[in-house]
Amino acid sequence: GTRPNFSIMASQYNTNGIPISEPFKVNTDKISSFTQPAIVMNAAGCFLISWDGDPNLASNDDIHARIYEPNGTPDGKQFVVNATLEKAQQNPQAAINDSGEFVIVWDSEGDPNVNEKDILGQRFDKDGERIGDEFRLNSYTDSDQKNPSVTFIDKGHFITVWQSLNQDGSNYGIYGESRELLSAADFNKDGYINFYDFTILASEWHTTEKPFVSDLISDNKVNGHDLLAFCNRWIIPFGE
Repeated sequence: GTRPNFSIMASQYNTNGIPISEPFKVNTDKISSFTQPAIVMNAAGCFLISWDGDPNLASNDDIHARIYEPNGTPDGKQFVVNATLEKAQQNPQAAINDSGEFVIVWDSEGDPNVNEKDILGQRFDKDGERIGDEFRLNSYTDSDQKNPSVTFIDKGHFITVWQSLNQDGSNYGIYGESRELLSAADFNKDGYINFYDFTILASEWHTTEKPFVSDLISDNKVNGHDLLAFCNRWIIPFGE
C-alpha cells in the first residue's frame, strides 16, 4: 500500500506566547516513519531543528537537521547528521552555543549483528560544517544506551546524559559524559594559550606519528583546520 508522508512543522512565538509566523514545514525530504523532532535556540535567536526519519522504514532512520536564522529563514536545506548508516539512528537532541556552534547526540543501532544501542554525537561549527568525526559517548556497551540529552555548560564544553540498561544493576540508570566542542588548545598545560602552544602544533604539522597533542578537531591529523581552531582559541580570553 501507499506509505504515509509525515512532515515536521514549526511556528514562531514571541515571549507572550503569541504566534509571529504561520506554521511552516521543516523537512525538505519525504518521511514515512514516525519521527522525533527536537529544537534548540541560542541567545542570538538562531535555532536548530533535528529529527529522525526515513522515506520508507523506521528501521532505516537517519538523523536530520536544519539551521534557521532568528527571523525564521532557513540556512540551507536539511542535512544528514550521522555517518553511521546501518540500522536505526533515532531520538536526536542538540545544544547550540552563542557563537552558533552546535552538537547533536542520538541513540544508534549501528551494529547490524547486535540488537543494542549506543549514544553517538557529532560536533558542528557555526556554518554547519562538521568538527571532527562522529564519536561514541558511552563506554559501557553490554546493553542498551538510549534517550540522550545534551547542553552546553560553557562556550566550549557540553555535557550529555542518557539511560543505560543494567549498568548500575537497577534497570535503566542515568549516566553522563562531559566533553569539549574542540580539544583544549593549552597543549603544554601551563594555564595559557600562547606561542608555546603554537610551536607544539607546528611541530606536529602533517606528521603521521600518533597520538597528536594538537589535533583540535579529532580527525586524527594536524593541518589547517586545527590551525584555524587554534587561532580562534588564541584570540579568545582563556576560560571563556
